[in-house]
Amino acid sequence: MSHHILHVLKHGGLLGLDHGFVELRTEGERPLRMPLEDIRAVIIAARHVSCSAAFLSAVTASDAIILHCDENYRPCGWTAGLHRIVDDRAAVAQANGDLKIHERIWLRILRGKIENQAAVLRLTGVQPVRLEREAERPEPSESAAARYYWKHFLPAVGDSARRRGREVASPANHALNYGYAVLATLCHRSILVHGLSPLFGMHHRHRYKAHAFVYDAMEPLRPFVDQMLLNFGRETEAWDMKAWAKHIARHLRETRVQHSRYPLKLMDALDLYIAAVAECYSKQSIKPIWVPAL
Repeated sequence: MSHHILHVLKHGGLLGLDHGFVELRTEGERPLRMPLEDIRAVIIAARHVSCSAAFLSAVTASDAIILHCDENYRPCGWTAGLHRIVDDRAAVAQANGDLKIHERIWLRILRGKIENQAAVLRLTGVQPVRLEREAERPEPSESAAARYYWKHFLPAVGDSARRRGREVASPANHALNYGYAVLATLCHRSILVHGLSPLFGMHHRHRYKAHAFVYDAMEPLRPFVDQMLLNFGRETEAWDMKAWAKHIARHLRETRVQHSRYPLKLMDALDLYIAAVAECYSKQSIKPIWVPAL
């Protein structure tokens, strides 16, 4: 199973394909090569990078996905392959399913998110009693949990803004925006691979520049990025987006998640999680659900 993220951080490169290998050529440097079959995502976070038609068609045909960033490392788009799932029962059940199955899946996902947020706060030295109580409620409040979580998490990573938002101008918020965009890209890929539609949200509504189901599915995985940022802040003194991009790529590849009796790589766990959600829709039952836990 492919599990590598190719992170392009050198300006002026050319991405091409050569005998089953993705190749990055940069003037004056030795070409970098990686087997196409090992790539799950390509993140282009450099200026003036060219992509050959052979590279684009091969990467998307292999069910990998490409994330494009602007000159400030802000994600601005992605390139994904055409939907090629032969068995479309999951997507049909997702679109036609009773509202109750959407709600039940969402509540399990939300509970998983809050439990993972509580795990992150414990790493900061905070005892998240309030989050633990919220997760035990029949219908947890996402907004109440978020207010409590960000109140304690952002100071722990030295953020002066003290609030979370895509438009909040602070180093931690910029770093989280980037990390979440990478995570959303991987979720988008997995959703397509497992025959679901990124458009039909179970909780979020479709809106401009957003795919509702992608943002629903990634919610319990966001705390994994938060944990990476917490560790990054402890390892480095200065905020540097290039260093953060490398940190994210490495830890997405190396982080392990416990599943049943064995550990999984985080990216493989993400695939298993989305596959379980697809099975929930196919069977119109919550029983197959599994949410990765910190």
